[in-house]
Amino acid sequence: MKSKKYLGLDVGERIVGLAIGDLQSKLVFPRKALDLKQVDAKKVLSQMLIDDALTGFVVGWPQNSDGSKSLQCAKIEKFVNNLKLPEHFEVHYINEYASSLEAQSRFRAFGVKKVGREIIDSTAAIIILESFFNRC
Repeated sequence: MKSKKYLGLDVGERIVGLAIGDLQSKLVFPRKALDLKQVDAKKVLSQMLIDDALTGFVVGWPQNSDGSKSLQCAKIEKFVNNLKLPEHFEVHYINEYASSLEAQSRFRAFGVKKVGREIIDSTAAIIILESFFNRC
């Protein structure tokens, strides 16, 4: 069976947390977050698509606690649409309600009190991707 690799994205106003994982093994690893003020996200993600032979993206979809779309959802959808991905490329949106809070709590559980925004966001991307894999 051919490996299916996905890139998890936690898209924020300035930082995009990233994690890569394999559906078959369900292993997920963090990737360096993108600072949208310092890099061309379209260029970096397009290159990752090729270099990592990605099957698709799993994008965090920040729904409200009642399941409705948050204001951030439209911004995330616009961000993904602007990437101009190949037609065959999979994009899955998954509810990421409180993934950043869960990421912070994972570090606190190990006594780590101060963690940079990029690390929190890439950890949130891990949580998003793990959640997707658990549903497959």
